[in-house]
Amino acid sequence: MAGSIERYQQFYVDMNLERAGLFEAIQRKFAPQTVLYPGCSIHITPSFYFPHVVYVDQMDSACAFFEDAAGVMEIIRRRKHYSKSGYVRFIPQDFTTLLPILENSYDLLMSIYAGGIARACQQYLRVGGLLLTDNHLDDGGEAVCDGGYELVGVVRQVGGNFRIGEDDLEAYFVAKKPVTNRAHAKYGSTRPEYRKNADYYVFRRVIAPKM
Repeated sequence: MAGSIERYQQFYVDMNLERAGLFEAIQRKFAPQTVLYPGCSIHITPSFYFPHVVYVDQMDSACAFFEDAAGVMEIIRRRKHYSKSGYVRFIPQDFTTLLPILENSYDLLMSIYAGGIARACQQYLRVGGLLLTDNHLDDGGEAVCDGGYELVGVVRQVGGNFRIGEDDLEAYFVAKKPVTNRAHAKYGSTRPEYRKNADYYVFRRVIAPKM
């Protein structure tokens, strides 16, 4: 089995899937320190910009990757953009089950090519903390329907650059339409209608989740 360095190179660097510019832009704009990344696979690029990241995934490939702790930390050591040592923890678990971490403690919750994270992991995000999602599986829509999040920024990728916009946010996720998909019935009689699209969305947690 290839080591962690080779696997990361093969599946993220060579495939141009690191999204390093995205995390650099988020760090520069919002400066989160503690990050929770459920459904992470072997995507450790966030640790190049955020000094404290907890990764969660139950897939065998992710578990095998993070077992090579020395290899993972060597990748991060080479690429990190902060002076102190990085903190990395991997939890080999389904993120919809109770995680062995503190609630109301993370600055940033990430949902990248995953779904259900805005709801399943909301208790770990502190009030004032951020949710970053590509809305690939409608986590942005879930955040809107939850009522505890507010949209504070949208990210567009132009070439290799990621730009965070804060204007005209009312054009995203705000119009309502009747539910047409039975899977959405649990959210009530209306559902966000996407009047404008972005590559990524940044929400702020404004209300503590009801437990």
